[in-house]
Amino acid sequence: MFADYIDYETILSKDYLLKPYIDCIMDKGKCTEDGKYLKKALPFIVKTECKYCTDKQKRKVAHLIEKFQQYQPEQLELLKKKYDPDKYHWNAFKKLIEDYKKPASN
Repeated sequence: MFADYIDYETILSKDYLLKPYIDCIMDKGKCTEDGKYLKKALPFIVKTECKYCTDKQKRKVAHLIEKFQQYQPEQLELLKKKYDPDKYHWNAFKKLIEDYKKPASN
């Protein structure tokens, strides 16, 4: 579902890396294998509100959404419009962010 092997942090921090992924996901460009995977997984993750994600994946999703909000807000809005146009699932992701901002308890 959510690929742990993709270096999302680096992709988000570099516009030249992020643009091809966004173009792929938004049906505006070619897709790498990782891009195809994300394009397929993203609707499922949104619709299920990450219900089937592991704790590690939930933490990563929450972190990535925060980074998107901070560094790529326009891109985040495009993704939200495509995958959650009625903002039906967005509250669940806001809660996920709050829940996973807390340090992991071991």
